[in-house]
Amino acid sequence: MTMKKIFAFLTMALLIGFIMTPDTADAQMKYEQLIEDSTMTNADTLSAVCSYTFSDNYTFSVQIVADSLTGSTAGTAYLQQWNGDPNESSPTWTTVSGKTLTINGVKSETIWEVTSATGSKYRVYIITSGTATTKVNAWMCIKR
Repeated sequence: MTMKKIFAFLTMALLIGFIMTPDTADAQMKYEQLIEDSTMTNADTLSAVCSYTFSDNYTFSVQIVADSLTGSTAGTAYLQQWNGDPNESSPTWTTVSGKTLTINGVKSETIWEVTSATGSKYRVYIITSGTATTKVNAWMCIKR
């Protein structure tokens, strides 16, 4: 075999190895933007449910950033869970203990960490009041 053929064979084997190797990072982590640049005005309500249905013991974090665009920002953001059937049309949501954020001032942000997911579904629920326009973003990262 010539050196050129050996090099071509090794290069091809290496490429096939990369293509066929499973992406373990995707299998272990799931990232989702729950709310993207949503604008809340005055007394407003916003709810975003994670698309993932939890069925086992997971760890996840949620980051929320509320940025006042105009006026006097006031409100509260909650992390809520639900343990019912995912197909139920009117679920009963409960706030996860200690997972609230007071929205007040120019910028409010937090990261909530849940080390043992006990609900089957989770959502971010935000209520604003006053006379303000607020831009909201929220992200979730799930680790099994």
